[in-house]
Amino acid sequence: IIGGGGDIGQMMMTDGGGRSDEIAMMMIELNPVHERQHADILRQEILDKTSSIPGVFVEAYKVERKPESGKDIQIELTSLNNYKLKEVTEKISEKLKVMDGVMEVDDTRSLPGIEWIINGILVDKYRPNDSEDEVDIRVRFPKEYRQLEQFDQLRIPTPDGAIPLSNFVKRIPQQRVSSIERENGSRILKIRANTMIDPSTGKKILPFDKNLEISNWIEKQKFSNEVNIKFGGTNEDGEESAAFLGRAMLGALFLMFVILLTQFNSFYQAAITLSTVVLSTVGALTGLLITGQVFSVIMSGLGIVSLAGIIVNNSIVLIDTYNRLKDDNIDPIETIIQSAAQRLRPIVLTTATTMIGLTPVALQITIDWFGRSIEFGGLMSAWWVPFSTAVIWGLGFSSLLTLFLIPTLLALPIYLKNNKENLEKRFFKITESAK
Repeated sequence: IIGGGGDIGQMMMTDGGGRSDEIAMMMIELNPVHERQHADILRQEILDKTSSIPGVFVEAYKVERKPESGKDIQIELTSLNNYKLKEVTEKISEKLKVMDGVMEVDDTRSLPGIEWIINGILVDKYRPNDSEDEVDIRVRFPKEYRQLEQFDQLRIPTPDGAIPLSNFVKRIPQQRVSSIERENGSRILKIRANTMIDPSTGKKILPFDKNLEISNWIEKQKFSNEVNIKFGGTNEDGEESAAFLGRAMLGALFLMFVILLTQFNSFYQAAITLSTVVLSTVGALTGLLITGQVFSVIMSGLGIVSLAGIIVNNSIVLIDTYNRLKDDNIDPIETIIQSAAQRLRPIVLTTATTMIGLTPVALQITIDWFGRSIEFGGLMSAWWVPFSTAVIWGLGFSSLLTLFLIPTLLALPIYLKNNKENLEKRFFKITESAK
């Protein structure tokens, strides 16, 4: 499909619409994912082959069926000082153009051009009977005389003769301004860019890494304090999502703590139960690091939040068994060991079945039971890879340690109570030696 920006521009969720210098847009429909190369590789090939076209700058976007934040890198600059704002925008934009791994750099400054501002006297205004708005009365030249040089040849008849129009009208060339965007009364300019594919790995460079590199460079520069610089787009969306998931995690932990407190009637047992959530988070992040996957704020964070409920359930089962058996057994340590032995099989089976069930998703395998087909590397399963990876590694890591940590923490108060005198004597000896 080929057309102008106004024809199909609405079909692409880019930076708020087409650019003012956009002359054409072409949409390409790709083959199914298992019959072609990765879309990012094809996109890079299109850019490489069109880079030699003189006078034309080609940008390639993926059509998204969801709200899109625009380009990978977006920097927003605001200031009341228009001169300083343009100066800083130009320096950052030029830096991005020569930075490795960054392409398709543009900004929202006005395109080069001149507009003539003609200051003169308006002839009159007229309001028709069928309209509430006034209409300017202006003199219009014939088409062949509608040129800028005609202003220098105009004469105004006066009692003293014809006087050149230039005595009354002054022409001033100014930078053409297509649009002005403001935020809270301050002028705002945006710098936008995309990241390239790393030739060594064949994967796209993470926008987060480039945002960090650009941020470090900006901090070393001595830009005017009148210009406020912040990163928007995907970086801003990620921060908002992380803040939301953080609040959701704290809210879930608080509700679980209240429920555990009413069930166990013990602050200590409720606290050690929630300690397994920390273990699951460590396991999930370790799994993402080992597999070399990117931490997705939404999907990986959702997996960590989901882990909290699964892991806490294993701890509840073990501690509840201990509370039921401790009244029937004289030796509390033996009760703890017996509780861990009884709950070993249920915890291991629950953990194993969950991990095995999520393994095809983590390996990006899609099984169509009705169509009797298996697809590797499907687009739908790719969404759930960070989620399933976080759940698998977090669940396995924390379940394994739960079987050893929870019994140890349950036995800790008993050990401290039985060895109180010996511990006090050791403490006094250490204190005296220190003196």
